[in-house]
Amino acid sequence: MIATETGPDRVVSASVRLPATRCRLLRAILIEVTTAVSAYLADEHDRGRIAAGADLDPLTLSLAGGGHLLFADRDPDRRRRPPSTSW
Repeated sequence: MIATETGPDRVVSASVRLPATRCRLLRAILIEVTTAVSAYLADEHDRGRIAAGADLDPLTLSLAGGGHLLFADRDPDRRRRPPSTSW
């Protein structure tokens, strides 16, 4: 499925401002999230709930990245408010 060496490692390696321990923790969390999302999507694909021709790797990275953007907002005031659902 997902080659976790290419996704989260790239993000963590590019972030040179983080101390080493925090960087290792972030890497571990990103790998766990990506692995869990990938396994979930593979299971849904096997059950026929995701189209047979769907490419799960980009979908996995999109969902993991979207979750990161949703929950890792650096503005503390925005974290307290639920995301807007209006289009």
